[in-house]
Amino acid sequence: MKKSIAIGLTLLFIVSMAGCSLYGVASDYPAAIMVGDTVYYLTSQAMPAEIDKSAVIGYTESYTDAFPKENNATNFNRELNMPIAKVENGVAVLYENEWRFCTPESSAYEDASTKTGNTSVLKEPPQLTIMYADEGITALRGTYSWTYQDEDKTFMGIESDSLHPLQSKEYMPSLHLTRSTLSHIEPFSAYLQFETVPNQLTVCCWSVEQWDHIDAESEAVAVSKYDGEADQPVFQIPLKEGSFIYEVVATWENAEAYGGTAHYSFYTEPGTIDASVKE
Repeated sequence: MKKSIAIGLTLLFIVSMAGCSLYGVASDYPAAIMVGDTVYYLTSQAMPAEIDKSAVIGYTESYTDAFPKENNATNFNRELNMPIAKVENGVAVLYENEWRFCTPESSAYEDASTKTGNTSVLKEPPQLTIMYADEGITALRGTYSWTYQDEDKTFMGIESDSLHPLQSKEYMPSLHLTRSTLSHIEPFSAYLQFETVPNQLTVCCWSVEQWDHIDAESEAVAVSKYDGEADQPVFQIPLKEGSFIYEVVATWENAEAYGGTAHYSFYTEPGTIDASVKE
């Protein structure tokens, strides 16, 4: 058995599943655009350099309140003729006066897996991206238990221990809650996008008043799932107004060559409220 220590810490983290809920049915959509028959998700990442005009491959032609199903359709900008450029590892769009990177659904999945014959084998739990309005962050991956089949068909096991989320503020990413003017996004609603979709998902939260109180009782957070037309489903959770710590526990159990359970976390901070939003 191999053993790795997440973020250089050695405290064993055992989390009770009580107070967490399984997913149901979703009714909302992450910010996305379809280009060349591929769905791309809008990120908060600005391109490091100005895009050359020669890289522009088209312009948005339609808007939808749902998930885009046609090329050059988007659900985050009603203004048409938004430039779309081909860039390394994805596309970029000229949105809100800056070029913003859009990541394809399948890219992270390919990067996170290794090929053994015709089977994709994940050697560690996949990355989790939290998307809120037009912001995206990578959740902190904490404790996980994972097994996978190596190239020689030998099964390997990893037991990675980490601090409790309530002790991990120094390492944990944060979301700034700002009500969105985008019509397809409810205020304080976030999306969980995995590189490879888990079979089970639960979410809990604590008030930030509980930092360093690892015995504090968590509160269940409802999770809904949207399959739509995309290859990779996304999960939606409501976010409480104010500052809260969220833990996501995901389990993969149906793949023959890999599987296990992983814990992820992030926290929220209050931001500005857009006065133009109509309640």
